[in-house]
Amino acid sequence: MGPTVAAERLFRDFHGREPTEDDVARIDMRGPETVLVIGELDGLIYRAEDSAEPYIHRFKKSDRPLLLCSSDGRQLYILKGGYRFTDRGIIG
Repeated sequence: MGPTVAAERLFRDFHGREPTEDDVARIDMRGPETVLVIGELDGLIYRAEDSAEPYIHRFKKSDRPLLLCSSDGRQLYILKGGYRFTDRGIIG
């Protein structure tokens, strides 16, 4: 299964509907970028399209990913960590 099909399936499983053209995107990472490590990410608060209330996820200490920032300060990245995104949201 290719990455587009896998992303569409994960979207469908999480949101319970078919993705539109704008729901699954390809990202062109144009080669290596120098980033700075901000630190470990303790948690995330995010709102899914079908939720009136935000999801609050706190990572277990052993699962915390790194929070990184681009050198121009305009892009955040989440790297590594012992989590997965599933039909139930972030697990780990």
